[in-house]
Amino acid sequence: MMHLHKTYLTALLATFFCIGSCVALGFFWHITEKTGIDLHSRIETIANNNAREQVYLDLQKAVDASEGQRKEMMQLILTEGQTSTFLTDLESLGTTQGVLLVTDSLEVKKQTGLFDLLLVRFSISGTKENVTRMITLFESLPYVNNIMKLTIEHLNEGTRASVEMKLIVLKENV
Repeated sequence: MMHLHKTYLTALLATFFCIGSCVALGFFWHITEKTGIDLHSRIETIANNNAREQVYLDLQKAVDASEGQRKEMMQLILTEGQTSTFLTDLESLGTTQGVLLVTDSLEVKKQTGLFDLLLVRFSISGTKENVTRMITLFESLPYVNNIMKLTIEHLNEGTRASVEMKLIVLKENV
């Protein structure tokens, strides 16, 4: 009987040991699975961050590579601060070209974004050749512009022209 009692006790202990081992194995399996999912999520986050960093570096290279082009383009765009000097210089240029150039109207049309539109109307009077040369100079201004309307009148005392122009102006305090 003692032997039977010892066998039952050993079988019972073995059963508890097996059940305990299975519970422990299940617990460790669950912890390992949870840790694996967490690590996979972290790896994904790191990969996304690395991809964003690479995109940022590529953009930074593009910005650096285009610096010369941007500076060149900025020379073609009139800034708010240059507007009055631009108009004065045009009137002086008219004088050197032998015409009377007067700024008749000036209107800034506010736009959303970095740029506004400057609408200017000039009157030019002088000889036909000088007025034509001044209009040609308007067409070749080193700024982004459109001549919206041009009227030329040939009179006995000379030629008179009216030029309506639209210029793009860079806002300085954006």
